[in-house]
Amino acid sequence: MEVILFTVNIIATIAFAISGVLVAARHKLDWIGFVFITCITGIGGRNLASCYIRFASF
Repeated sequence: MEVILFTVNIIATIAFAISGVLVAARHKLDWIGFVFITCITGIGGRNLASCYIRFASF
């Protein structure tokens, strides 16, 4: 079960980071904007997925 949760966590982080890159590219941000938006969406998406999995498993 731990491996599955870890894998879902990593997939969520990557998926939200990619969505952050797409938003940054759409707004034509510089590299600092890319890094900032990617980190914020990646970390936020990972936390959101972790909370959802934690509450959905009960």
